[in-house]
Amino acid sequence: MWCSGDSSKPRGCALGSLAPTQTLTRARTLALTLTLILTLTLTLTLTLTRTLNLTRTLTRTLTRTLTRCALGSFANVSGLARCFDCQPGSYQDRRGATGSRVCPVGAYCAGEGASAPTPCPGGSWSNRTGLRSEHECTKVLRGEWAPLGSTQAEACPAAAAYCPGHAADEEGAPPGSRPLLLASGSSRRTRTLPVLAFELTLEAQLADYDEDDTKARLASLYNVSADAITITLEAASLKLAIAIVPADRSAGGVAALRAAI
Repeated sequence: MWCSGDSSKPRGCALGSLAPTQTLTRARTLALTLTLILTLTLTLTLTLTRTLNLTRTLTRTLTRTLTRCALGSFANVSGLARCFDCQPGSYQDRRGATGSRVCPVGAYCAGEGASAPTPCPGGSWSNRTGLRSEHECTKVLRGEWAPLGSTQAEACPAAAAYCPGHAADEEGAPPGSRPLLLASGSSRRTRTLPVLAFELTLEAQLADYDEDDTKARLASLYNVSADAITITLEAASLKLAIAIVPADRSAGGVAALRAAI
């Protein structure tokens, strides 16, 4: 056996010295220990990295959940700072939507951010989609009536009732929303009235349109009662179809009003 520190001849190892085989064994043990420590360090680093990535993924998911678009809005592109409001004529009744929905027939969707359609009032109807204002609902004429949210006008019952139309109905609430019952033993006669009709396009925004104010201005301009004026608003525009019953229903009165128009 050769002891460390002395290579001249074999002899017994002195106390505290190591044989070469023992030195090699300790070196290998130290190397294995360092390898194990390095392996554990790498494993811990990978675990921490995966945990961090998972945390980031959960954070993004939670952020998307917390910032879902509210009713009346939508987002069709990812990463937006805010959602888009539904435009007039459309609505959205679900959260987290990627688009808006077209307003259905028998209803209108006024303003921005509508979360539900608004039915056309009784006495009016609509078979068109995308209406943006109550004024775009078509008012019933004489001989017709319409309940709330109608997609077409109903014909007046043939007996025991009459339907004067939205413009002339002074009993229904709202006007034209139901047939009016005749009192027992009474009857009504139909009269033919002269009516002058024309079209008018207003230079204004639909949101600023006021039917009562428009009627009042026309009544003042043509010297007739506002109740004698019927206005129908064309969908998605401010093109008005106007019908006026002359205050003077004689031939001369009709001619004078026609000349004024």
